[in-house]
Amino acid sequence: MMELSNPFLNLRYIHNYLQYPTKSMSYFWNGVAFFSTFVFVRVVTMVYYWYNMGLAAKEDDFYQLQIPVYLCYLGGGVVFTSLNAYWFIQLCKEAYNVLVAKKND
Repeated sequence: MMELSNPFLNLRYIHNYLQYPTKSMSYFWNGVAFFSTFVFVRVVTMVYYWYNMGLAAKEDDFYQLQIPVYLCYLGGGVVFTSLNAYWFIQLCKEAYNVLVAKKND
């Protein structure tokens, strides 16, 4: 599910390769679509993931898991949450720059 935002990222690379102006409407709306899908499929789902992990941690069966499985659940969640948080911050900075530039035009 996390990969649903990738087509918009790839379209951005295509725009850059074809030297589309960064102020074109196509470039702008592709950025809006990328940001929206990124937030929905990467950020919102992480909240859902950690909520479910919290519910699972309340169950006794959760602590019966083998150590590698337990580490994958928790370690994978920490790694992906950290990466998604980093990229979300970068996207927010870029979105802010685009909106400020668009407002100044």
